[in-house]
This record gives sequence, structure tokens and C-alpha cells, in this order.
Amino acid sequence: MNSSYKTIIDNKNIFKIGKSPLKANSSIEVYGYNNTVEIGDNVKGTILINIIGNDSKVLIEDDVNIMGSLNIVARRGKSTVVIGKGSSFMGLVRLFNHEPSSIKIGADCMFAGDILMTTSDMHPIYDADNIRINPPSPIAIGEHVWVGVGVKLLKGVSIGSGSIVGMASLVTKGTYPEKCIIVGSPAKIVKENVRWDRNFPPLP
Repeated sequence: MNSSYKTIIDNKNIFKIGKSPLKANSSIEVYGYNNTVEIGDNVKGTILINIIGNDSKVLIEDDVNIMGSLNIVARRGKSTVVIGKGSSFMGLVRLFNHEPSSIKIGADCMFAGDILMTTSDMHPIYDADNIRINPPSPIAIGEHVWVGVGVKLLKGVSIGSGSIVGMASLVTKGTYPEKCIIVGSPAKIVKENVRWDRNFPPLP
């Protein structure tokens, strides 16, 4: 991120927008106080950001490429969404913080379409003693992670750098190591010590 921002302060909310060719149908809606939205340089595509509450932060670093629609929702305040430099999104990708929590994505990640990440069950569940049993939990994705079409990443999931999440996988909980392949519903590790590349090698 550099100093080429245009900074706007409105209703105690801070908007820092770099030199980015966002599409005209992008929108940023903020209802609350002390929220920050920061978009770096050369961020391309359609971004829909909806914040309701106070003290939340959305940070999209430089060179993020959105070839579809990136929908970020933060509700009830004190939420964080971070998208690392050079990551890409194909199709609709939804990042939901319906309660105070965080979604953090490392640099150079690659997301297909029809992907959902949610740190909350969106409604509370209580036991017989009226104690809540389903609190929110953050999602963390390392650097250079490939997430396939139709993947669902639920609260409390952590994916190590260099890993691959296969098409239509449902990742419900747990920490997964670096450089592994995760597939299935519920997802499990099927291969370790792998690497992937965005580009095919040259033809012979």
C-alpha cells in the first residue's frame, strides 16, 4: 500500500481509496462510526461492501483482481476483513462477518466462484441453561491458497499457505497445514507436500 490514496472522512468513518479501476456497479455502504475502508492501488472489478455497526475495518491490498463480484458484509461492529496483495476472485465470492470476528486472506490467493466464508452461524443457539453454544470464530487463510468452485469455509477454519481446497468442499472447522489438498464434505486432507501454480508450463 502506498501514499496515492484519496482519503475521505465522513461521520467518523475513514475511506482510503487508491488508484483503482473499480467498476461503476461497486458500492460501499457504511452505517455506524469509527469504521475504516481501505482499498489499495490497481484493485480491479466489482466490490460490494456493507458495514453496519462501529469499529470495523475492511482492507483490500494492492493488485487484487475481481473477475466477478466480491461481497463483503460486516455486522454488529468490531469486524475485520483483510485481503492480501495480488489475490484474485472469479465469480461471486461472499465474505460474511455477521458478528464481531475476522476474515484474513494472505497475498496471492486464488478464488473461483460461488464461494462463501462466514464466521458466524448468523443466529444464536442456546442450551437448556440459556447459555449460548455457537459463538463466532475467525477464518484465516495463508498466502498462495487456491480455493475451488463452490467451496464453503465456516467459522474457525485456518488454511495454511500453499494449500488447495477442492471444488464444492465444506470446510467446517479446524486448522489445516501448509501445502496440502483438502477436499470433501466435510473436508479432509487427501494429499500433503504439494505445490500449485497459476499458469501451465510451456508446451514442448
